[in-house]
Amino acid sequence: MALFSGQGSQYVDMGRELANNFPPVRETYGVMDDLFVEDGRKPLSQVVFPPPVFDQVQRDHLAEVLQKTEHAQPAIGCFSVGLYKLLLQAGFKADFVAGHSFGELTALWASGVLDDQGYLALAKARGKAMAPPADPNFDAGTMVAVKGDVSKIRVELKDFQK
Repeated sequence: MALFSGQGSQYVDMGRELANNFPPVRETYGVMDDLFVEDGRKPLSQVVFPPPVFDQVQRDHLAEVLQKTEHAQPAIGCFSVGLYKLLLQAGFKADFVAGHSFGELTALWASGVLDDQGYLALAKARGKAMAPPADPNFDAGTMVAVKGDVSKIRVELKDFQK
């Protein structure tokens, strides 16, 4: 089984050693970089693999930039594709594939529904489409998971403002 992760699994320098040493990983980032540059944007690999910094404030800033949806989703997609291709070269064969949230798109690619170019273009487009607008007053909303007795939760939420 191959299970592909969703947004939230990204981190600065994820897979750096693999990208440096294995062509399938490096080449995937190269294709995505070209797609970003075509849009007049900074290559994604420069966001995922920035120059090292030694100050915590700078490290936090780099992580914030990568966490933006327009970077996070294509970054996770690149790493997932490159790593999966590397595993296939090593003899791995998945009996089935699945994904969580964004990872569902990667699972479609791994199952052969999408080709590499189509998948990477969709990953970039999805990240861009799901990113909140630049308006600082835009409320993107939030999500919360609540666990407990339904009757007690209803009482707690009855005065909750939407």
